[in-house]
Amino acid sequence: MSRAPKVPARSGAGPDTATTGGAVRAGRSTALRAAAAVGVAAAALSLAGAAAGAPRSGAVGDPLDVPPPPDLPEVQPADVRSLGASYDPETGAIGVTLELHNPLSPWINRDVDMGFGPMGADGTCAAPAVPWDPLAAGPARPLVELDIYSDYQRGWWDFLATGNVRLGSYDIVAQGPGTLSDDRRTITFSIPATPALEGLDLRCVGPTVAFAVSGPARDDVASFVFDGFAPAPRPVAPPPERVAGPPQGPAAPSALPGATASMAPDRHPPRVRLSAARRSLGALRTGGLPVRVTSSEDAAVAARLTLPATTARRFGVPRIIGTAPTTMAAASRRAVTAVRLKPWARRLLAGRRVLRARLEVVVRDASGNTKVAARMVTFRR
Repeated sequence: MSRAPKVPARSGAGPDTATTGGAVRAGRSTALRAAAAVGVAAAALSLAGAAAGAPRSGAVGDPLDVPPPPDLPEVQPADVRSLGASYDPETGAIGVTLELHNPLSPWINRDVDMGFGPMGADGTCAAPAVPWDPLAAGPARPLVELDIYSDYQRGWWDFLATGNVRLGSYDIVAQGPGTLSDDRRTITFSIPATPALEGLDLRCVGPTVAFAVSGPARDDVASFVFDGFAPAPRPVAPPPERVAGPPQGPAAPSALPGATASMAPDRHPPRVRLSAARRSLGALRTGGLPVRVTSSEDAAVAARLTLPATTARRFGVPRIIGTAPTTMAAASRRAVTAVRLKPWARRLLAGRRVLRARLEVVVRDASGNTKVAARMVTFRR
């Protein structure tokens, strides 16, 4: 069989062909580079937009540091092992996961207060301070209060948990239930989508106070930043070089004898005295509850009236039934305010014979120090 002769390859091309091919290849390469640059820019813009409105979350651990009650050493205390939180800027939904070192004991009726906020200019979390003070929180920094109630009677467990969110006032803008795991070590709260919480610049959770405002049962949990929002470390400037100079004489005294140093910042909350007028249920429903507060220094005063957790659970209503507007109290002078019931609370109390509630007053001085005074009050028909 005869084979077809091989066609010799061309060793080169004419000058016109070579010039045209090079121009085509160069134009094609330039177009590819331009398309790649446009694609990278579009991807960067897409990632930036996603990061700005993407859901965020974070968590922090906490050691076993709460002792058992002195009178009940066999009772395992409520001690936080880890605290996690999430926030979705597009929907305003908030989630909180509270993990305990020990299974949740019965006879727990406590709150867990935590504040969400942006990162401050100094790189710290600018969340509102706790225990709760909604007046200092501000409209863009929500304060989350987790109410936890646990009981054991006649062989069955009773558990109720609710997450309440406030923005710069005592009014609840969002509320969601809490669930307890089978091993009674994890409580999960789900705050549903809320328009008032959409689009906030929340990047961290401030220090959290759990299970007690004060005393050995109080558990302080550290602040934490949501993943991906940790501030970049600040560059450290090198120390200035020391330039040798002529010998100096004896150093001058830093202060004249008898001069006082600069005043230290005020970190002490004001002392508070609280009293409430005796009122019937009818007078409470129509005129509210007059409250008299005396503070040791100039301060802002706010008050609220809350139901016990068992009563609120029985009627299926929020615990806060009445609030008082913020008023200013001069140092050592009595300030008078009035707690007025919410409309739904007035309807709820119609026809009732006895009501036992908790009166809470928050006093905040000019330095931001907060004092909470409370007492139980009973109203009869």
